[in-house]
Parts: sequence; structure tokens; C-alpha cells
Amino acid sequence: MDPCTWQGWIIVALCLLMVIGASYYHKEQLERGDSTSFIIFVLMAVMTIILIAYLKGEKPRWQWGTDAKK
Repeated sequence: MDPCTWQGWIIVALCLLMVIGASYYHKEQLERGDSTSFIIFVLMAVMTIILIAYLKGEKPRWQWGTDAKK
């Protein structure tokens, strides 16, 4: 599954840029072995993109088996 529109690709790119930027911002902490704030930031970015996909994307539905609407 991938984004169907350019707006979706922009959201994915922004999330990726945020994670890359956070790795540079937290570089000193990561070198010391303290990755707590970096992990929290990445989890928040991932949860945000999941929330956006849930709110703006197709509604989840069961897709295995026969289609009950036929």
C-alpha cells in the first residue's frame, strides 16, 4: 500500500524528513547511548502519520473470503 495522491506522498516525505532531522538533532545523545528522547520523537511521528492515514484514507474493512455485498 502506498499513498494514492501527491498529498499523501508529501505527508510520508515530511515524516521521513522529521525522523532524519531528529537523528541529526539527537546525534550527541545517541552517541552517548541515551536514545530515549529520539525514540519518543520517532514514535510520535509514526503515530501521527498512522492517525492521518486512518482519518484521511480508506476506511478499514475485512478483505479475506467472499465479498458479502455481491
